[in-house]
Amino acid sequence: MGNFNCQHSSIIVSMLSLLILLLLNSHVALCSCYKRIYSFGDSIINTGNYVYLVSNSSSKYKEPPYGMTFFRHATGRMSDGRVLIDFYAQSLQLPLIPPNLPENTSGQFTHGANFAVLGATALPPSFYKGLNHSVSTPWCLGVQSGWFEEMLKRIAPGTVTPMI
Repeated sequence: MGNFNCQHSSIIVSMLSLLILLLLNSHVALCSCYKRIYSFGDSIINTGNYVYLVSNSSSKYKEPPYGMTFFRHATGRMSDGRVLIDFYAQSLQLPLIPPNLPENTSGQFTHGANFAVLGATALPPSFYKGLNHSVSTPWCLGVQSGWFEEMLKRIAPGTVTPMI
């Protein structure tokens, strides 16, 4: 189990290091060479998918103070202001990336989409069940990838091949 965590930690550190290098490189930010961001993950980059998924139940993320510092109203983000992906988008001179689910049927996602959900895991719940662990959310990376494929089928019909 120790190797599992270390391996994933080193991958995460490598990815974050690469992103930081890209963002610190003023040439990359100024060239406007990135047109879209598609993000997957958990609460650190969730821009509102969780609130949409639990829309019929109460959620503290629908109320202040969440969103108050930057947006002046609740946004579904798991902070009182912007989340990590918001800073990346702004550094790359893109607008803030919308959550996928509220706009799933109509949105064109001109600048990308966010698929992240609070509590998401990389592996499916069945993996954790096999280890006698429980997870509180079914929205793992595989589910988010499925949402991405569905969005691609809608905005670019006939050009999508299954990822998984």
